[in-house]
Amino acid sequence: MACTAAGEGAMQLAAPNAPYALESNDLRQYAFGHAPCWWGVFNGCLRVTAVGLKQLDEMIDFAIARVSEGPDGPRRAVCELATHWPQVTGLQIVFVMVSAAHAIERVFSGEDNTPNPETAQALRMASLLSVDLFAMQKRGNFSPTGSDLLAYWRDADPFFVASSGAIADQQLAG
Repeated sequence: MACTAAGEGAMQLAAPNAPYALESNDLRQYAFGHAPCWWGVFNGCLRVTAVGLKQLDEMIDFAIARVSEGPDGPRRAVCELATHWPQVTGLQIVFVMVSAAHAIERVFSGEDNTPNPETAQALRMASLLSVDLFAMQKRGNFSPTGSDLLAYWRDADPFFVASSGAIADQQLAG
């Protein structure tokens, strides 16, 4: 990932061998379109680590679909995100869950802005995931990935895998 100057005060994001280069203003607009800007800011340049924008879109769409599958959908969504994208960081999964919640809220909130229960559950799961990330940090893993989370859940805290049916069986088996 490299940041380069790109016109009046804007910065440009370019990953090595990436087919895209976006100005930070475009990234801010993209991020604000999905959720409040949770992108890391480093020396005035927005960074996206380990995953590209297309993959983030795919993950957000996946999470929206899973969150909308019923009362246990948000919890299953977290486990399935870690399973389907084991290379992404836990914080990126938190970002995806918050983005999914924000998108659902924007589309389905009532005219009186009453909160959608799916939104609240998705935000709750993102919060609980951050607790697991903090616990893993205390154990010395400062940037756990989806596969690290699955191992942690298998060994220490089965909350997310307990509701995921076949995924839980597969992950708990090792």
